[in-house]
Amino acid sequence: MALPVIWGAYALPLTLVGMRSGLQPVVRSGLIMLLIAGCVALVRGLAFMPIGDFVPILNERVLLLVLLVAQYAVAWRLLASGQEDSVLSRRLRSGLQAGIVLLFLVLITGETWDYFARGVYRLTLAAGSMNTGEEMARLQNLRQLLLSAGWLVYSIILMALGIWKRARTVRIEAIVLFGVSILKIFIYDLSFLDTLYRTFSFVGLGVILLAVSYLYQRYRSIILGSAQTGASA
Repeated sequence: MALPVIWGAYALPLTLVGMRSGLQPVVRSGLIMLLIAGCVALVRGLAFMPIGDFVPILNERVLLLVLLVAQYAVAWRLLASGQEDSVLSRRLRSGLQAGIVLLFLVLITGETWDYFARGVYRLTLAAGSMNTGEEMARLQNLRQLLLSAGWLVYSIILMALGIWKRARTVRIEAIVLFGVSILKIFIYDLSFLDTLYRTFSFVGLGVILLAVSYLYQRYRSIILGSAQTGASA
């Protein structure tokens, strides 16, 4: 996990020097290096090893992913403050925005998943108990529910930020994440609930979908409008 942050620490000065010198190939090399660092972090950040040493929030993964997000934000700001406003520049800024969204998604997913994975690991060590199997199933089911809930809340926050900052890429990612979360809840998460709880859950999800559909129809032009990449984005 330290490797992507080190790459980012090299990519940012490279980008800055390229911008001040007017050397666009150097700028693009730095940004591409930063995007590659983000891809490596997305893969490596999903699982904490060894899981027995996992501490929620106060761990190396959170620190390093936050540092990488900060590097992405600085790179975006450098591009936004530059004089070039070409199609490639706008695409790179959109890529950096998408990278920040995905890095936070990995952070939420990894922390939620590993919190319960640590509980399952401890139950495995105490395999002599009669209720170990039931408790393990309960933890796994709760993990799936909280993971979906975290994605839903995150998608709503993203949509609000995307509208506020006029960032079309963020709004589109929010819609996709919301759809994936709803599908996961319908197809998988509700399958292990009792009939009564499942009925109430379906009713609640129906209300949420109706509200989202109404808001989408009313603010469709804003949600799907063209991106504006001003300094406030």
